[in-house]
Amino acid sequence: MATAANIVFGGVAVTIGSDLGYIKDGVTITPSFEIYKPSGIEGLMTAPKSRRISEEYTVTFNLIEPTLANIRLWIDSTNTITAGPPATLEVGADSATPNEQVLVVTSIEPGGTDVRTITFHKVVAEGAGEWKLTDFEEGTLPCSFVTLYDVTTDELFLVSDA
Repeated sequence: MATAANIVFGGVAVTIGSDLGYIKDGVTITPSFEIYKPSGIEGLMTAPKSRRISEEYTVTFNLIEPTLANIRLWIDSTNTITAGPPATLEVGADSATPNEQVLVVTSIEPGGTDVRTITFHKVVAEGAGEWKLTDFEEGTLPCSFVTLYDVTTDELFLVSDA
């Protein structure tokens, strides 16, 4: 189990249906809260409490395996990959409704056997970053997903250590 003396985790894997392959620079999870802060209410002797009225998390990572399946995920496409040769993916003319998916981030403690699993029950792609192709670096697909509240689990995501 993870303890205060052993909190560094490494070796991240990202899964959406299946393992997405190698990623570069890890996974970033960014919280975003909307806070309601009432003020200036006449007759109140003390200020009313602030309230968190919305909450979401953005999960970003860079795929360095630009397979056709990963490209389809990167642009949030439901188009079919046609078997080859050559294998193809048509880009565009896709549904305007984003794909709701389950995203799982798994990390293994360096030199150990402990595993941290973060399960995002419902995410949608939030606009792909630039796909840069160069001569001297691997091509990366910058992916960004935003969490949606899942009524079946009554949560946005779950973190577990085993």
